[in-house]
Amino acid sequence: MRKKIFTLFLTAAILWQGVGSPSLLFAQEATLPVSSEESGYLEEGTGSSAWEEERSEELSEASEEQEGVDSGEDTQEGTVEENTQSAVESEGIAETPGVEQIITESTEAPTNAEPAWSHWILGSTGAAILGGGRLASAPDGTLYFSNIGEGTVNYYDESGRTVQLAQEEGHSLNAFEGAVYYVSESGNIQKWDRVSQAVSTVLEWGASISQMYVVNEEVFFFLSEGNIYLFCPGNDVTEVRIDGAIQGFIPTEQGMLYAKGEALNWDIWAEDQLVKEDVSAWDLTEGYLVMTIEGQDYQMEISQLFFGYRSAVQLENYQLGEACPIDELLGEGEECAVCAENARKVADGELVVEEMETLSVEAVSQAYTAASNGQKNIIKRARQQEEIKWTPLADIAGWGNTYTFSKGVTYQGLPYGQPVYARYIPFDTSYNPSTAAFQEFANAVNDPTSKMYTSQSKYNKVAPYYSSDCSSFVSYAWDLYKRETSVLPGTATKVANQSVYSVQLGDIFNRSGVHVVLVADIGYGNDGTIQFVDILEQTPPKVRRTRYGVGGSGTLAQLEQKYLGSGYSLYRYEKKAGSYNPGRDAVKYTHSCVVPIDKDYCDSCEDLTLHGFVKRLYRLILGRTAKESEVNSWVKVLEDGKSTGTDVAYGFIFSVEYDKKNVSARQYVSHLYQTMMGRTPKETEIQAWVDVLNCGFTRHMVFSGFANSAEFQDICQRYEIKRGSYSSKQYVDIHEPVTRFVARLYHICLQRNPKTEEAESWVRALVARKGTGSEVAYGFFFSSEFQSRKYSDTQYVTYLYQACLGREPDTEGLQAWVKQLKNGKSRKTVFYGFANSVEFQKLCDSYGIKK
Repeated sequence: MRKKIFTLFLTAAILWQGVGSPSLLFAQEATLPVSSEESGYLEEGTGSSAWEEERSEELSEASEEQEGVDSGEDTQEGTVEENTQSAVESEGIAETPGVEQIITESTEAPTNAEPAWSHWILGSTGAAILGGGRLASAPDGTLYFSNIGEGTVNYYDESGRTVQLAQEEGHSLNAFEGAVYYVSESGNIQKWDRVSQAVSTVLEWGASISQMYVVNEEVFFFLSEGNIYLFCPGNDVTEVRIDGAIQGFIPTEQGMLYAKGEALNWDIWAEDQLVKEDVSAWDLTEGYLVMTIEGQDYQMEISQLFFGYRSAVQLENYQLGEACPIDELLGEGEECAVCAENARKVADGELVVEEMETLSVEAVSQAYTAASNGQKNIIKRARQQEEIKWTPLADIAGWGNTYTFSKGVTYQGLPYGQPVYARYIPFDTSYNPSTAAFQEFANAVNDPTSKMYTSQSKYNKVAPYYSSDCSSFVSYAWDLYKRETSVLPGTATKVANQSVYSVQLGDIFNRSGVHVVLVADIGYGNDGTIQFVDILEQTPPKVRRTRYGVGGSGTLAQLEQKYLGSGYSLYRYEKKAGSYNPGRDAVKYTHSCVVPIDKDYCDSCEDLTLHGFVKRLYRLILGRTAKESEVNSWVKVLEDGKSTGTDVAYGFIFSVEYDKKNVSARQYVSHLYQTMMGRTPKETEIQAWVDVLNCGFTRHMVFSGFANSAEFQDICQRYEIKRGSYSSKQYVDIHEPVTRFVARLYHICLQRNPKTEEAESWVRALVARKGTGSEVAYGFFFSSEFQSRKYSDTQYVTYLYQACLGREPDTEGLQAWVKQLKNGKSRKTVFYGFANSVEFQKLCDSYGIKK
């Protein structure tokens, strides 16, 4: 398509009032015609417009006024811009033509024509288009959307059902009362007519269009390949700003705002003037350019950015939005309607507590790196409540007795409840936020006599004694000094642009008396568009994270509909002038050993790094502090992937240093429990493994049982290393059934445990078929060690029953065999009577040996 210089400067303004909400502002200096045919547009160079002449006069007057200021003369505007220089003058930048100058080159407005309207209506907002333009609301509140990857454009009807309007994916949605405009994947600008329900093509551009704004359904601004263009149906596409590097833009009444650079690190320009560098987010709201810089929100009046922009214009702290008392947001003692519904879903089996997946959290996301320290601390405090792990020692009833936290199952996240007369976690007994409360919670979970098991919270509904609700979750995240929020004098800010595209880390969606949730993460594409939003909330059964957008269980449209479309409002914890509220940038984070965030370990808690893993082995197995060089050598083989967690643990357990300690079997087993299961074993657990060693098996076999355990897998996962596996190569361990056959003869006949080398000699004979089961048994019963014990006939026969038949003798049988011995039969004859029995044959078969 032929592109020619088409000079038009559209004097419009956009009031950003929600995702895609049409914005209205009366023009003060120019008008647009009803149709392009009435515009009087001329070919390039054929004349000038009346608007150009009028604007030139205004600029001339402004120049004269400025000269008056420079010469010390009093003017009405002199006091405002006193002692300032223009950015062009101060920086020595040569002036380049602005949009209005391009306009004057080839456009002439009719001198006698009356404009049909003197205001603009925009089909979307800056925040929405910059954020991806996948959502737009029509004047009647209908939400139109196109989810990434689904290949359709849709809207929600009055009942909340999804209705498809186009079988193609779209972005830059602009919604009006009678039509919706969008950009298709093929680069066309499309129109869906609400009456005819038909889709038609407005412009076949062919190249990629990344952003588009529609004004009054007549004028289309769009961004393609780094350049800004304008199109009025019936006319050619015209170049507004040819740059090749523009990444985003917002048309304003006075001129064009645009961004260059990289996502979350934008350079913002007003026509040819650089306004600010290193901007992570920007928008146009109520006549102000709003920018987020290093996690702080600032504002600048648009009127100061064009036609004589001054370098001395100062950023103001963000003061837009409605101040709202926090007690109106986070009322206490109310029944959360959403929480009650979630409890019902668990009770009905729609949600299974044990099967709830934990969404993985990146330690550092794009949004996190661009956030202020206060925002980062809010997220860390929320994650403490989300990531704490606990394993009940007994079943614990959940909210309203509708579900159960099961004994022995490990859960992540604080349980839900309204423990007004019990214990809110993480707050102290005076409702002050307290990191120490996490340790109190952990101690209670691990103490079977604590109120976690002996009592319950009974306010409103039965719940775990140690728990929290949705408002306390946010209160702790925001570091509010009282959970009893009604006594707070502070305020939060209702964000001026109520939009999913306006969210920042640490914001909340709140509907008083219903529910409150926290914005915990935001994912951005390379072009700065929002890909997903993570929501953290305290709700039955426990703290839960839900992702909306790419990679999530819901879409951005569903997020918009679920909250902003259902009576919720978006709030930000910002300091307001004259308020006692310290704001989000005063939020502090305190480390807890119970739930360290991003491995922020202290000297008192476990270090879950590779160095921590190795140091732990030195401490638990060798009982000493390692030298740095020792630790580094083990860490290197782990980092290189040459060794697994099992390999390294083996190196410690079977080291010369550990062998010299000459630990007992009980100590050995205890060390394995502490090292590879992370806990102190019960006496019965120790004895079970000692019994294995008492059968002649080696410590290698016992080690394999721990190395291949699920508990050691969990430990290795915490340190982010591979567990690996281990199988003993010791002969007696490899031939376990045969070893057990030999061991039972030692225990029955000789009344002692075999040494490994003793058992191995018998095992080798049986495995090699150099001996049979009866021959080995004969060797025990007629050994010098057995004969020296001088057992009675009754004892002898009893041992034969136990060794050869695997049972205790019955009275009749015992008496019969003893009688034969007393009548002169030899013990060898009696032995073969047992060895040749069917029962002994079955016994040998069970151990896999020949009788």
